[in-house]
Amino acid sequence: MMRFSKRDFLRSVAGIGALSAFRPALASPTGFWEDIRAAYGVTDSFIQLENGYYSLASNEVLEPYLRHIQDINKVSSYYMRTRQADDKLASRTAVAELLGCGPEELIITRNTTESLDTIISGIDWKAGDEAIMAGQDYGAMLDMFRLMSRRHGIVNKVLSIPNQGISDDELVRLYESAITPKTRLLMVCHLINITGRIMPVRQITEMAHRHGVEVLVDGAHAFAHLDFRIADLGGCDYYGSSLHKWLGTPLGAGLLYVRKDKIRGIWPLFGDSSFADDDIRKLNHTGTHPVATDLAI
Repeated sequence: MMRFSKRDFLRSVAGIGALSAFRPALASPTGFWEDIRAAYGVTDSFIQLENGYYSLASNEVLEPYLRHIQDINKVSSYYMRTRQADDKLASRTAVAELLGCGPEELIITRNTTESLDTIISGIDWKAGDEAIMAGQDYGAMLDMFRLMSRRHGIVNKVLSIPNQGISDDELVRLYESAITPKTRLLMVCHLINITGRIMPVRQITEMAHRHGVEVLVDGAHAFAHLDFRIADLGGCDYYGSSLHKWLGTPLGAGLLYVRKDKIRGIWPLFGDSSFADDDIRKLNHTGTHPVATDLAI
């Protein structure tokens, strides 16, 4: 059987010239891919090709994460009452810097579903309000919109995005065609996990804002995968992602960005009188949780 290495694969799809930046690493004694392989404690029982669900943490992340668990366990509630808030702020600040926003606009959640469902359930819906989404959006968010329809009487308008043969301009027009005076929220994937299509989020956001419609972006597969900052997305109102996908944190970390002027209008999922209505931390009251995950970020 012919062996086909990753190096050969890259040459075949990108061309030898495109690999010039990799040549020093590829020519090293151990080789580029061997170095990458050594950074992860992967199983030898099968070949893992699905990294979108969550990407395993590298040894450089996993080892400190395990130490955090042990260290916090030794001091238990003393840590939680004295250090937890400051350490969590440091992690929030680091993630906010990567996204290109301030820590006052971002919280660390458990995953994209928690982040986006916090917004979908937190909007002050009225019967007859409309929300726009696509059938290719993630099922958990579609479920939450269906729940809001049952609970508040909102109308969900579900588009279908063709797998191919549609331009960015046509996508913008597709979403725009669904907007009416009753439309309050438009949800769009930054990168559709089913097809890999990178959506024109900036253009869709700018179009929606011209109609007075807020935009919620599902960035589960985009953050730390694509090179962007929140300012590149046309001033979207809300953005959610999972950090245990392409950023490679331990399982159970996500982010929620809420544009500062939109924080006041979102109802928290769980009541918390500790923070003002315009403080994003009001949306982060989930009780006692495994803080070692936050520290490992």
